[in-house]
Amino acid sequence: SLPQLRDIVSTNPPMPAPRAVLGLAEWKLGDAAAALRSMESSEVDWSNVEPRFQAVYAAVLGAAGQREAARLVARRVKREGLAREERALVEPWQ
Repeated sequence: SLPQLRDIVSTNPPMPAPRAVLGLAEWKLGDAAAALRSMESSEVDWSNVEPRFQAVYAAVLGAAGQREAARLVARRVKREGLAREERALVEPWQ
């Protein structure tokens, strides 16, 4: 549930995995602005995380209206090893 995810994120601020999961969940539930806030409210350097988390970040940026930022992030995502669903997150922003 979202409250549990938010608790995990608040107790593990610099960890990208919980933030990416929370951001993805909020975006899929229709709140791109909350998703972006959740992902950017920490010191996570999204350029230095696993490509799958970068893919989520690119999708959330785009959904939140930051289209150029989404394109920049998406261009840096290494597609090798991404699942089909993860590749689909960055395809609109290539």
